[in-house]
Amino acid sequence: MLAGAALVSAGLCVRKYGLKLSENFSRMWFMFALGPACWLIAEITRATYYFFLNVPVPYPSIADIFYIGAYIPLSIGLFMYFRAFSGALTRRRLVVSVGTIAAAAILVFTFVIPTELKMANPPIVTITDLTYPALDLVLFSLAILSLAIFLGGSIGKWWILCVGAIILDIVADEYFLYVEANGTYYNGSFDDLIYLWAYLIFALAFYIHKKEL
Repeated sequence: MLAGAALVSAGLCVRKYGLKLSENFSRMWFMFALGPACWLIAEITRATYYFFLNVPVPYPSIADIFYIGAYIPLSIGLFMYFRAFSGALTRRRLVVSVGTIAAAAILVFTFVIPTELKMANPPIVTITDLTYPALDLVLFSLAILSLAIFLGGSIGKWWILCVGAIILDIVADEYFLYVEANGTYYNGSFDDLIYLWAYLIFALAFYIHKKEL
């Protein structure tokens, strides 16, 4: 599974920095490794439904707990990176970043959330539907702010890939919500392929960061 590749790649960075939770970068990369670990558990859970229990994956399911749970360590890691280097963010880049984040927020609150609220879904489904885009926006915002700091710098390449992977993950989330609402989702759909691309780019981003050290 490519989620496992992202975990291994992040784990190599943890090994590079050393698992010393008293040190800032060690804590950051421990958080980055926890995210893919949650994805891997979620993917194994989905595979268990399909291949061992031979039943369709319910929505929401146990897998969604881990998909959603992955946002927590990833957001913490991104926030720690941003906080550590926020002094290097120029005013011009800050303005561009805030504008990009604002545009993304407008799209979410104008199109995504109203569409989800119109669905006559059970409360647990509606809450799950709204949780994904909300957390996507948080992760995207932190990634854009961090990219603004490092773009063009010595460790800028991995940030570009990281943001690209996050954008792919967001696209996959929103497309999944759309096809799930329309009852057209099936295992192995194009949406699943987008998630795989996101995992692959995350793995590549983490690997490149290790090489940049």
